Amino acid sequence: MTITALKNRISELDGEREDILLRSTEGEKLDSDRIREIRSEVATLETELADKQAERDNATVVVSVGSTSEARYAAPGTVVDRNTDLDGLFGTPSAAEIAEARSKFNATLKGEREERAPQGVSVPAEGGHTAPIHTANEVFRLVSGRLVCAQAGARIVLYQEGSGQKWILPKLDSRPEATWRDEHAVITEDSATFSTETLTPKSLASLTKVSWELAQDSNVDMGSLVIAETATNMALTLDRAALAGSGVDPEPSGILTNGGIQTIDLAGAVLDHDAVASGFLAVQELDYSPTAMLVSHKRYAQLVNEKASGSGEWIGRSPLLGEAGKKGFQILASSQLDDDEILIGDFSNLVIGYRQNITAKVLDQLFAANGQIGYIVAARADVAIMRPDAFVQLTNPAAIV
Repeated sequence: MTITALKNRISELDGEREDILLRSTEGEKLDSDRIREIRSEVATLETELADKQAERDNATVVVSVGSTSEARYAAPGTVVDRNTDLDGLFGTPSAAEIAEARSKFNATLKGEREERAPQGVSVPAEGGHTAPIHTANEVFRLVSGRLVCAQAGARIVLYQEGSGQKWILPKLDSRPEATWRDEHAVITEDSATFSTETLTPKSLASLTKVSWELAQDSNVDMGSLVIAETATNMALTLDRAALAGSGVDPEPSGILTNGGIQTIDLAGAVLDHDAVASGFLAVQELDYSPTAMLVSHKRYAQLVNEKASGSGEWIGRSPLLGEAGKKGFQILASSQLDDDEILIGDFSNLVIGYRQNITAKVLDQLFAANGQIGYIVAARADVAIMRPDAFVQLTNPAAIV
């Protein structure tokens, strides 16, 4: 597959995954098997794409036309010279033919530059930066695909260029109420109230330095490796902010630190299927559709591997949770939660908003005095909880044995 075909296929798969997640928030059963298939195929395609881009970037040829010199892609080692190859192709060109060829050639180069520009790849006029293999859109996809909150059903929104420093999201504080009426009777005004949530992008960034020797001796592309690993760490940091961010600048405020969420005190009881069901029902009774329960990895192992107290049933055999699972309810593990942080909710009421043009740059001059190359990945993001009562925290569970 060509680079364009690979990108188009990855985009199609991402769209399919987002559509599956969206339908699950609307009551349709989450197709977990298909989600896993998509992730596997995307990972394979991204590896192939990175290889092809690296091959392309190593296949540069200088083409001289008249007094101008431009760089284009060709087979490795190929050199095209106007006085030989071009004359051989076109015969002896006239001045008009040379001018037309130069115009078409420059237009092609201009199109290639414009195609890259919206993806966030730029090289300053003074030099000093090398465009990375991962474009901004690819880094955005890497980060979003690793968000556990997104798997739980959180909505990802992108700030539009020129939308200003803040983005205002309208929300309902109380739902509209419909009432029965007689023919010709006045329609009763409902008591729905509205307010807003404000997304104010906060900066999240990483700088990694690699020695020239390691970059030269490595049998993998260091830029791709560093940026992919940074994207994973950035997703973890965003997950922590969305779940339990302090709200103290510059960190966003998360669900567990929001005073409007529900709480159920387990008073030292074991986290069994009855406890999980109580949280599920607390959300459901307010007319929300719980999409997920998020716990630490140790709690997840406890739920999956240990029998519940009392009845001795396995946690997965709870009739209520079994039916909920058929409709897309998930139990997910996150390394960003402590063992006593247990959260159940309708995660469609969690919004993670950030600018699309995530910055990913290679600095090959700034640290040259130390024989190093720098890699920067930076984003601006914020979190909004549209309906805090759509979430419930189970507090004071028994310690994990």
